[in-house]
Amino acid sequence: MRRTGNSRKREHITVTTQVFADTDWLIQWQQHGTTGEEAIARFLHLPALEVDDMIGMWVGQELATNHPIDGLMPPFGWHGKNFVSADEGHPLIMRDRFGFYPLNPFFIPLRLLLASPRLFNNAVGRTVVRNLGRFFASGRPKARLRPVALGGTVSAAMIYDEKPIIDHFRRIDDRRCLGLMEHRDFDRPFFFLLTRE
Repeated sequence: MRRTGNSRKREHITVTTQVFADTDWLIQWQQHGTTGEEAIARFLHLPALEVDDMIGMWVGQELATNHPIDGLMPPFGWHGKNFVSADEGHPLIMRDRFGFYPLNPFFIPLRLLLASPRLFNNAVGRTVVRNLGRFFASGRPKARLRPVALGGTVSAAMIYDEKPIIDHFRRIDDRRCLGLMEHRDFDRPFFFLLTRE
């Protein structure tokens, strides 16, 4: 009886994954959002990336899963990520009226954002960040790329130097990858899309 139950469970997982594979899942996700459970299943189904595959500048886009920080990044001017080498990663490339700059993630109060997202995500908060963000810029890299296992697959991931954060990456196609952010204080991951610039 136990074998039968396990077999049925595996069959259900296979069918669910096939539904994802047979639909234009990314467009649906971008337009309508998805659940955290579906996002994780989609991520784990994608192939791995080598560390060298991530080198370069990437444009970022949030992918909604009803996460507490959904919608916070774009209004503050988040542009994407830049990996100069495996040991030189800039997790937060921001854009203001003067151009691009690397924001030091050490100064992002994620715990406060999780507790009170509306405290920053308003007209005053956005104006303050856009005008004062460069004071918190860092010319030094603040993250590294390393191969990290998740869900039984080893793939490229970005490990932050001063935050309990790991961004895992999986390949969508030659120009795009799906990102899954793990934070010690998150009860579930945050998802984003990266497109090679």
